[in-house]
Amino acid sequence: MTTTQSDARSVFISYAHESLAHRTAVGELVQWLSQRGCNVVSDHAHSIRPPEKGWTVWMMDGIREADVVLVICTPKLKASYEKEAPAVSGLGGTFEGAIVSRSLYSSYMRNTKFYPVLPDGGSINDVPEQLSEWWNGHTFPRGNERIRQLVHEPVLSVDVPQATTRPPVNGAMTSRTAQAKLALERVEATAASSFFRHLQSGLKAPALDASAPTPSEVIAMFAASSTQNAQQLCDAVRQALYTEEVVEARAAAENAAVALYFLAACGLVNDSARTAGAGESAWVLRVPTDANLLCAVIAIAVFGGKLLFKDERVTRTASPLGVFAVQSAAAGDHEALDFERAVYMSVFGAQRDTPMIGALSGPLNKEEQSALKAKLRTHRLREHALTFVVPVSTNPAMPHQFAKAFQVPIFVPAGAAANELLAMSSADLLAELGEFIDELTELSRAPTGVDPISWTPDSP
Repeated sequence: MTTTQSDARSVFISYAHESLAHRTAVGELVQWLSQRGCNVVSDHAHSIRPPEKGWTVWMMDGIREADVVLVICTPKLKASYEKEAPAVSGLGGTFEGAIVSRSLYSSYMRNTKFYPVLPDGGSINDVPEQLSEWWNGHTFPRGNERIRQLVHEPVLSVDVPQATTRPPVNGAMTSRTAQAKLALERVEATAASSFFRHLQSGLKAPALDASAPTPSEVIAMFAASSTQNAQQLCDAVRQALYTEEVVEARAAAENAAVALYFLAACGLVNDSARTAGAGESAWVLRVPTDANLLCAVIAIAVFGGKLLFKDERVTRTASPLGVFAVQSAAAGDHEALDFERAVYMSVFGAQRDTPMIGALSGPLNKEEQSALKAKLRTHRLREHALTFVVPVSTNPAMPHQFAKAFQVPIFVPAGAAANELLAMSSADLLAELGEFIDELTELSRAPTGVDPISWTPDSP
């Protein structure tokens, strides 16, 4: 089928003049898309004569009239979009970034138009913050065909009532962006190079023209994981772990493996988890279990953030940082009269004067409320996965009141009915996560220079 001029999709290319080679490469992408049914607008057509209407109006009209805006992400472009570039450079990128940011703000952070694209070998860290929620692994020139599909794919618009839409966390829409950045940082660590080489080998496919995927391409695979391939990605991580033989590099390999494993596991959380039940606070979510590890994975998939373990130590009883179990009882055998007080106890534990505060009843005082808000704000600033898991016996009204006041997610175990949130049963997914933690524990005990595959500990 031949695309007519009237049917062609309009594409605006936003990029920074990083170098002559980069400008040339972007020009080749412009030509490639133009030959495949796209009306592409870029400054390449004005390399000699500037647009008659002037650059400012040209940029405004080009972005407004485009069906799709491709943002070619490089260090210079990111600096321009985030207004960190020197005032004497990157003016075009700064102006385009302002237009894009304003458009996203006006559409309540719903986006069917602006998409980040990396040059082959580029870093996900070059994606501007305002676009990071929509990074989906698009690169060029190796990924040109996927970019073409992105441009031509019809947009399915679904008008979801605002009352049932999962609200943004920390100014960002639901995503796995923070976890993806954490995983990229860890796979690029020098000490994890052996682990990553084996992972590359396990992920290499004919579609990649026999070239090993770059770190950014690997992260894109995991960030875009779905119920169809999440298990395969998890298996690839575990197989790569077993090839590590140097104990000194084991910690780096495990850190990278954990970040990737939980990023892939997010693909096993279905989209049904993104909406609240009728009449409920959008921050309260019914989940299949009160197991902190499983709740941490759901928190990443639904609310975003990154999963870290307390003290960065992986054990069978690993406690995810930022996932708090809220007990319904205060000191002694009396039920807490205020949910807020029980949350305070779960966050601060043995710190400060927590035992005394837990022995009291009624709402927190202003000083205690401020301390709790500051602690939660710290977790958000550090992009930690953040949620509270409450017991089934808790008064149903309490979590909703707290979630609305503090704007943090709360998980309420709700039995078998909530299993529909997951692509597999909660018991199976929890067992899978537990098995992974078990393997890490066993591998970390292997003596120096011994192949972990053949080594078996003498005692449990």
